[in-house]
Amino acid sequence: MDRTAPNTFATKKEAEIWLTKKEAELLAGDWLNPDLGKVSFKEYGSTWIDERPGLRPKTVQLYEGLLRIHLLPTFGNCAMSESRSPTSANGASSSSTMA
Repeated sequence: MDRTAPNTFATKKEAEIWLTKKEAELLAGDWLNPDLGKVSFKEYGSTWIDERPGLRPKTVQLYEGLLRIHLLPTFGNCAMSESRSPTSANGASSSSTMA
């Protein structure tokens, strides 16, 4: 897949530095697809379930219910680009450990 840079560069060196950083993100698994932000959480959630054909029917039913009842009311219309940092219901960072 070809992607263009978000802007032009003043020098070839600047372009090479940008490209090297993007390649490092890809290798580390840190690269984010800029098109992902165009997808709503609702669409992503439904697709996520559909892309797992090995799930048992009861599991699909459970996941669809959890999505519909707990997640979509809050996040359904949000773009996935707004969902980068996970947070708990009280707004605290999810980096805290759970007991």
